[in-house]
Amino acid sequence: MTTLPDYEPRLIAEGFYHFTVSGEPEVRRSRTKDTQGKSKETLNVKVKLLVTFPDGRNTSHTEVFFVHEQRYRDFLLAMGCEKGPDGRIHTPESFDVVGKTFEAELIHEPQKSDPSKIWARVVNFKLGADADSDVPAPGDVTDDDIPF
Repeated sequence: MTTLPDYEPRLIAEGFYHFTVSGEPEVRRSRTKDTQGKSKETLNVKVKLLVTFPDGRNTSHTEVFFVHEQRYRDFLLAMGCEKGPDGRIHTPESFDVVGKTFEAELIHEPQKSDPSKIWARVVNFKLGADADSDVPAPGDVTDDDIPF
């Protein structure tokens, strides 16, 4: 019997790319452990993206944003949301992101629990100069902070 090698994800080369949201984002709840080992619930958003290379070729990429990360706030700003005077990101009542485009950098990061595993991450979104804001602490994030 033939044994197959362990699965290794094919990583997109690091670089600055054009992205298109290709599917409806999926809000997911998961449980993780904090630094004291206590279990806590976290919210994340899984987004399917189409990556366009400089030569015009396309490939797919799935990105997971944790809602307390600055990357998630930058994603919302890139999708057309606005930062309010209170520093929070405000989304329109009707909010459809499928087909919207943005530019960002794709980097490779090792997994925290197993540095031998590498993940491709979308970072450094190309935004306006006024996109700087504070990220709410994980305990401050509510379902109202997720527009999907």
